[in-house]
Amino acid sequence: MGFYKLLMDSSSENDIVCHYENDYGIQQYDLKMGKKIDGWNDNFEFYYDVTEGEQATDYLANDMGWLVVSDRLKTMMEELNIKAEFFSVSIREKTTNTKLNDYYVTNII
Repeated sequence: MGFYKLLMDSSSENDIVCHYENDYGIQQYDLKMGKKIDGWNDNFEFYYDVTEGEQATDYLANDMGWLVVSDRLKTMMEELNIKAEFFSVSIREKTTNTKLNDYYVTNII
């Protein structure tokens, strides 16, 4: 069994950091238990403030501590046969409401 260590690069001050306003009953640690999620709510959204950072990366920092990945990183994980669930998530800039496309909350199982 192979293990991969994924580290957050925090050296750039311009990277997007996501925040949530409503957890829709999804607990922070639900996606850290290694078990499938039955109650994902498609209404869950993250927000970011462009004045705090505007660079979208393949792995977005967030206040839930979840693995939020781009479509590119999702594809790589799938090609490596990593057992995971991917939940499409809406990410919006809080002032302009501009949406980042093709991001996923990832649940490693």
